[in-house]
Amino acid sequence: GMSVEPDPSRREAGMGTNGAMNVGDAIERVGLGFGQYLIIFGSAISLLGEGMQLVVMFYLNDTLNGELGTSDLKVGWLDTAILVGLGIGCFAGGSCADAFGRKGTLQVANLFSAMLGVASAFAPNWVILLICRFSLGIALGAFIPGCVSLLMETIPSAHRSLVGIALPIALGASGKILVALLADLLHEDPSQAYLDWRTLLFVCSVPDLVGVVLDIIGMLFPSLSTIESPHWLLIHHGSVEASDELRRLAEQNGKGSEFPKGTALSTPEKHEKEETELHYLALLRSPWASPAFTGAIAQSLLAFTYFGFLFAIPMHLTSWVHDESRAEPWTEQERDTALVVISLAELPAALVAGLVLTHVSEVKVRDVVIWSIALLAVTSFIFGGSLLHIPEHPMTWIFGFLTRGLASLAFEISMVHIAEEFPHRFRATALSAVEGFPRFVAAFSPEIILSLQRYASVDTSTAWFQVAEPEFIVFSVLASIALVIIVVLLPAQEKGLDQDGGTEPLLD
Repeated sequence: GMSVEPDPSRREAGMGTNGAMNVGDAIERVGLGFGQYLIIFGSAISLLGEGMQLVVMFYLNDTLNGELGTSDLKVGWLDTAILVGLGIGCFAGGSCADAFGRKGTLQVANLFSAMLGVASAFAPNWVILLICRFSLGIALGAFIPGCVSLLMETIPSAHRSLVGIALPIALGASGKILVALLADLLHEDPSQAYLDWRTLLFVCSVPDLVGVVLDIIGMLFPSLSTIESPHWLLIHHGSVEASDELRRLAEQNGKGSEFPKGTALSTPEKHEKEETELHYLALLRSPWASPAFTGAIAQSLLAFTYFGFLFAIPMHLTSWVHDESRAEPWTEQERDTALVVISLAELPAALVAGLVLTHVSEVKVRDVVIWSIALLAVTSFIFGGSLLHIPEHPMTWIFGFLTRGLASLAFEISMVHIAEEFPHRFRATALSAVEGFPRFVAAFSPEIILSLQRYASVDTSTAWFQVAEPEFIVFSVLASIALVIIVVLLPAQEKGLDQDGGTEPLLD
């Protein structure tokens, strides 16, 4: 395309002497508008569905036991299946997002998520349901790296903290809250239930179905279609395609004058294009090997803690309903209310973190990561170490609420912090590696927690087991180790030049 004559007033905004503009600076000039809102809304719908699908099985132990004749262990394997699928999907989705584009990968992942979610609702037996949940996990996992990369690569830096951090956490939390509210309509006795498990699984697929409809609308009406990442287009297809996509974004935002048609873009160096072919091999070389390895280890510990907490709490509350040794056993209504209240914790945690990062310039993403993990270690220890055996005490639920919110925040925001260590050219691949392995680790949290519970119930020689729940003590220890890894082994990323050679500010 034609290059624009250099304007001295534009040089500080990213225009070089040859008239070429950096992609990051172009996005800053175009600003936040309708084009990004399309991306945000589409991502929000899918993230809402992912949040619902991840936790729905935690509420179906009794219902599935009655209809399919499953045991708690078999229901635990359904949780394991979707998390193992998430791990595989993260690896596959990251490679596809870097090789074939963010947008196309997200559309395919969303389509399969919708189909497999609906298929789960019609599964005739436990084996088919297990296969459907595993396959659904792959589709959901494939969505994550491309979604995070597209958001981070199209949102102006001033809004990136709120959108790139608060939005994914808040929407995932909203999905989990919605499931908790819907699960309140279930009942062990089908004749007394307002909602059966098949209908609940179908409802969890509705956000993905809406996402498919939005993708179809975008194909029919290009003005309502989300853009592809200009960073990805610049590296894989050249400056002309990237410039055209940025022009489309400018028109969607009503700021066409800020990015005239044919504006030239600065192109990446030759070695950067060559490295796009290496994908995972690039993570084995310096300087990327260290953050990839340490990030994966820290995320694995936080993933086990977060998903383990999601599994452990419904299990404990259900045991109180059936505990005849208590003077006043809990009712199902009390259990369901407690689950809803605790699930609400993730939403304010995400919004507070996003607002603080947006409006308090002294606070960086790394600061939020460190403090959230440190507080998680403390609250989990107190909650499981003494309070969980006295459900009637209000401090039990205050600390349960805090632990759930901090576990979610620590797990999600550390992913964004680690992602900023990697350049655009293989960010999705790096994210898939850092997020994929932790999903495999988290997948076995239900079985490990059940084993810890069995050991604690048998070992009567340890008096502490009479007042402490071992899994929450384990969560506290794992969070502490993750904190040490991030503080000592994962260095702080200084604000400055983007790693692809431009002047785009990092997330902080």
